[in-house]
Amino acid sequence: MVKRLRMSTLFEVTDVDRLIYEEQLQDFLPQKMIDIHTHVWIDRFKAHAGRAYCQEDVGDAFEVLKDTRNMVFDFAANTNAWVFERLIRAVGPKRVLFGSDLPILRIRRICEDGTYINLVPEGMYGDVSGDKNMREVANDEAIKLTFFMYEELLAFKRAARATGLTVTDIEDIFYNNAEALLASTGKGA
Repeated sequence: MVKRLRMSTLFEVTDVDRLIYEEQLQDFLPQKMIDIHTHVWIDRFKAHAGRAYCQEDVGDAFEVLKDTRNMVFDFAANTNAWVFERLIRAVGPKRVLFGSDLPILRIRRICEDGTYINLVPEGMYGDVSGDKNMREVANDEAIKLTFFMYEELLAFKRAARATGLTVTDIEDIFYNNAEALLASTGKGA
């Protein structure tokens, strides 16, 4: 039905989903993506899918998924320039979409020993003491935190420079690719 109606489909596959549905996720591999006119977004991938916030999370995702024909990738909620570089080098700028995952306020994401940690101002996000991926900061460190969107854009800027993206490539990632994806469904932008 999705193919007949030319629908775009959004899949967000988490680590838990990846473990539970590993066999079904094999359907996304290049050799099985023949004549399927469905676009699949998988952001935050690890091996086949998951979160790629740290270098250790990437696994072989880019190698496995780079030859898929109808799959595009967004980098919502990611601030890792190294991950962006690997994505751009693997699939090229025509298959990358900007995504914001808003609303995220003041936060900075870091990686420690392969685990991402969101640094947040003390008290801004309630009680985060039970969340291994959240750490409150105070005083001067909290004051220096900027908006998460700025962190994401700065990481992308670094990756764009490192990979030699042109102005046209950047326009594609931030607008043209999404417009083309929507137009391919017959619904327009």
